[in-house]
Amino acid sequence: MKKILLFVSLIMLTSGLFAQFQIGPTAMLNLQLTGEDVQYIAEEGASVVNELSIDDFTFGVDTRLNLGLLQIGAYGLFSPGYDLSNITDGATIRAFFDAGVTIDLFILRLSAGVGPSMDFLLSENADSTETFDAGFNMKISADVQLGGIAASVVYLTDVKLTVEDISKAFQNINGFVGVSLLFY
Repeated sequence: MKKILLFVSLIMLTSGLFAQFQIGPTAMLNLQLTGEDVQYIAEEGASVVNELSIDDFTFGVDTRLNLGLLQIGAYGLFSPGYDLSNITDGATIRAFFDAGVTIDLFILRLSAGVGPSMDFLLSENADSTETFDAGFNMKISADVQLGGIAASVVYLTDVKLTVEDISKAFQNINGFVGVSLLFY
């Protein structure tokens, strides 16, 4: 028993020595991945960019803790007006937590993770009675590491779980495509 405890302590100590904490700002474009939206973007092309407003973006902070092949992350995001889950069109604060794997390839770091997500509605709409929503998220990211700075491209999904039918949660997957600038 003492040997096992010593072994686990040694592993935790060595992984702690090589841990890397990253934090930085992030900006993301709100996307709802339905067949109609993808077809619309494909048909309209570059003219879709002219239709974007501040309500189509989400801003916040990206934090990550890398422990060898394990990555633990959290996003704190603010959406000024457009709510993807169609609860309301009011401002929303979102929290995403995930744990997953990460692989370093020279200056490129690839990672993927899953975890819980929470939405807190700040301004209520007359049509809405919900101010809190929960679900889970899936994240993939690619980072280019340059010294103490990493530029990251992120795709983050926000899947809402429903009691009635879990399969319905995957029909309209809400997503965010964005960039983060991480410092460590």
